[in-house]
Amino acid sequence: MKAPALRRPRVFYGWWIVAACGGIMSYGGGAFFYGFGAFFPPIIQEFGWSRAVTSVGFSLQRLEGGITGVVMGFAFDKIGPRRMVFAGMLVAGGGFVFLSQITNLWGFYLGFLTISLGFSAGFGSLLMATVANWFIRKRARALGVLMAFTGVTAGLYFPLLVWLIGAYQWRTAMLLVGVGIWAICLPLALVLRHRPEQYGLLPDGDPPDRAVIAGLREEVRSRTAALSHGQKASSEVNFTPREALRTPAFWLLSVAMALSGMAIAAVMLHLYQFMLDVNIPKQLAAAVIPIMTFISAGARLVLGWLGDLYDKRKIIAITWALQAVGLVILAHVTSSWWLIPFLATYSIGYGGAIPLRPALQGDFFGRRSFASIQGLMGATQLVAGVAAPVMAGWVHDVTGTYYLAFLALAAASLLAIPFILLARPPRALATAPASKA
Repeated sequence: MKAPALRRPRVFYGWWIVAACGGIMSYGGGAFFYGFGAFFPPIIQEFGWSRAVTSVGFSLQRLEGGITGVVMGFAFDKIGPRRMVFAGMLVAGGGFVFLSQITNLWGFYLGFLTISLGFSAGFGSLLMATVANWFIRKRARALGVLMAFTGVTAGLYFPLLVWLIGAYQWRTAMLLVGVGIWAICLPLALVLRHRPEQYGLLPDGDPPDRAVIAGLREEVRSRTAALSHGQKASSEVNFTPREALRTPAFWLLSVAMALSGMAIAAVMLHLYQFMLDVNIPKQLAAAVIPIMTFISAGARLVLGWLGDLYDKRKIIAITWALQAVGLVILAHVTSSWWLIPFLATYSIGYGGAIPLRPALQGDFFGRRSFASIQGLMGATQLVAGVAAPVMAGWVHDVTGTYYLAFLALAAASLLAIPFILLARPPRALATAPASKA
């Protein structure tokens, strides 16, 4: 049965999708991706675990996400985002509530896996896939707005969590985070829809009587762009997951994103603890995360807009070079003043690439199996994402400093650049008729 058509209001419904996904990602990212580092020091202090052992929990989250991400991606392409995200909210909130009651290491790991299962179904990549399904010509801009909003707001949760932990202890703060997921994210999940065509709408908000003209204009622009730098195919393509796996572009993008993502996975977990180690005042250390996300938000917005105009691969390469510079600076931080050049480089580097990565995937492989292909890419990045946080913690346990770990992560970021630049649109299938999902 065909879904009922949505009225075409003045504001394209795709932008409401962006707003709802932004609210969910803001809370989820603030509470977990950016915020869990605030729980790291008190948990280590209470249980006396080493940093490497404690980091295993975060790596288990990456492991579970990489394995189930494939299944979640295929499920998303079949049933859409609303039911999946709603279920994910329930599970993730329950994981935080469970984690607030743990008494041993195995309970800590189990809680992390439960939260990860919820996040795999209801956060991150699937929300980006939801937005990507509603846009083609404006995809990088829409993802840039989504990630810029998330960047501005998610980082603000970190000092709030530090205050909650100081005032009410980490267990109460963890419990409140779980309840907050249910109260804030569940209603927002009801706004989500799968694809505009199912509701009588067209991507980018194009009215039906202008869709043919818009399509012709886009094809001319895409052909011109393809001739100049090979960024896009002549029209939208739709690869099946099996077809994508047979292309060199899939593997080049996967390796590039795995290498660059190592730094993000490790730094977000260890940064707050590192700053306390080098005697950065606690209040300033708590403020670094929101400052970082605020700077990165501007980069996401600007570079997302530029990504619709210029070669996304080259812009991503520049951001990863800045990320590497920031990591080298971080390795040498000994006082508060060093944080200024670190924030100026690393924030733009890690943040600017965030909306461009899924937008580039959409250019290469299309919308029809977007989440499935994204899940497969996540699975190929599994080892790097799992190893990076534990490696950083182990290096500190052995050497007493994160110096070598940060330099290794900088090298990985630089190594990712040639892989992204070598990636080309999959030409063999791009001119074939759209494949059935």
